[in-house]
Amino acid sequence: MKKNLFVLLATVVLLLLVSIPAFATPPQDASGDWTYLPRGDELLKVAGENVFLWNVEDSVWTGTFEGHSVDSGVVVLHREGNLFFKGTVSFDSVKVNGKEGSLEMLVNGTKPDLSLETDWKGQWVISKAGGDLAGLKGQGAWWGPGWQGEEGVWGDIYYDGKIHFE
Repeated sequence: MKKNLFVLLATVVLLLLVSIPAFATPPQDASGDWTYLPRGDELLKVAGENVFLWNVEDSVWTGTFEGHSVDSGVVVLHREGNLFFKGTVSFDSVKVNGKEGSLEMLVNGTKPDLSLETDWKGQWVISKAGGDLAGLKGQGAWWGPGWQGEEGVWGDIYYDGKIHFE
């Protein structure tokens, strides 16, 4: 009898745990502008005809993400002339839909050549969020001409995607 009661109780507890509802918010559109100014590149290495640079930028975000970030990562100039970027966007404090906290995004992108006529295209994904933004998830795309090589002139990028809280 005790064994049957224990099995019944364990089954009820298991069913209650399995049926716990998820409280994620519905996905919302995210969009805006990301402007940045490189601090300068540091040569990491040359491998064959490919050049690897460490890049750090100061950025201002408007739209869904409101704040200043420091972006860092590797830029690769391939021997064919195309560019690749992989890095991290770090906000000590950013506002998202009225909430404030820290945020980190992973970004990557490509540019077909060094000409001013072609745009960067890439992706972003939220990797960490803290403060009132804890549990924020999201991902999307970014594109635009970026920095044009003029000292003191900010580069323009546009972003969109979806965000939600877990």
